[in-house]
Amino acid sequence: MSSALCWGVPLSAHSVFVMGTQYYDGRENAHTDYPVTDLLQMMGHASRPLLDNSSKCVILCHAPRKEYYKFLYEV
Repeated sequence: MSSALCWGVPLSAHSVFVMGTQYYDGRENAHTDYPVTDLLQMMGHASRPLLDNSSKCVILCHAPRKEYYKFLYEV
């Protein structure tokens, strides 16, 4: 699910996998991190309140960015 879809499509799931935390910005000619708000929105799709007692979100990122995204586990 891209960051644009995470805001516009009302989906929910037991598990959400975020396959990378960067996108290519053609104007800057570089890879840019997704805003934290987009990642939180993607993580929020991992919930089915009437079906599950718990849900899971897995964020796959480059090893140097792991410490930066660690605070999302506390949300």
